[in-house]
Amino acid sequence: DLHRGKNMTQSYPACLAAPLILLQVALGGMYPAWSKAQETPAPQRITDSPRGEFEPQWSPDGSMLSYGSGEMGDQNVAVMDLKTGEETLLTTGLGFVHATTWSPNGRQLAFVTGAATETGFVSHIYIVDVGTKQVRQLTHAESIDATPSWSPDGKSIVFPSERSGVFNLWIKPVDGTDATMVTDDPAEDHGPEWSPDGKRIAFHSTRSGASSIWILSLEDGSLAQVTDNQGNDQYPDWSPDGRSIAFHSDRSGNQEIWVQDLVSGEATQVTFNRAMDIRPSWSPDGRKIAFSSDREGSMDVWVIDAPGT
Repeated sequence: DLHRGKNMTQSYPACLAAPLILLQVALGGMYPAWSKAQETPAPQRITDSPRGEFEPQWSPDGSMLSYGSGEMGDQNVAVMDLKTGEETLLTTGLGFVHATTWSPNGRQLAFVTGAATETGFVSHIYIVDVGTKQVRQLTHAESIDATPSWSPDGKSIVFPSERSGVFNLWIKPVDGTDATMVTDDPAEDHGPEWSPDGKRIAFHSTRSGASSIWILSLEDGSLAQVTDNQGNDQYPDWSPDGRSIAFHSDRSGNQEIWVQDLVSGEATQVTFNRAMDIRPSWSPDGRKIAFSSDREGSMDVWVIDAPGT
């Protein structure tokens, strides 16, 4: 998510931090009683460019992955056809790309990009048509808007924004009408993901101390804390059946992919590597999890079997 200058590395703007956690930032956290590490098959490397590919997201039909492609200062929205391995750039001339999200019909992608201004760094949410590559700007506030997630009905996008003074979650209809703030806390809320049934939003927040996963009910506004750990848990992603949430965490001492069963409360570690594994995305059929990793030297997209498959 886009933070305001904490824990930065040289290659990213001073106002980016936990955003493209492509940087060695400390994150993580979860249930006190977590499961023993389970054996998992080796992940498959999907991209191998030395320029880097970040924050993958599955298309609704599972045939493609979207991600940010390129080096900071020259980074654009890309999609890969998983049958042919062909990569297509949907944008040109962008300085950076953060957090793509697909429309439910698979025809559009929302993403974040921005630039330094006289008043500081500003980022907005844009929408690109996958077929025509036409881009339109969705948000316009002089603020940092980040990590969008498209609603299952296709009508709205939820995103964190600093426009209220700290990062809270906002919902904006894709028709461009006014955004509505849906969380209001002095802590910071980030990384929202809409549930498959459209009734809840998972996100990570520091409102309990360390960064933990929370769920907001859109029906009554109630909040439930899903993980509670001295580490940091971040960037949740729902399983297609809504029973589990994948996220990345440093609870084991290193950034790894984890899965939390929302029924049993059991947490399962999915990746085991001394590299940084971040930003999981669950495939539409529930069988795979895509993520970013620098285990081969550059940040690339990898795919691993989901627990239990």
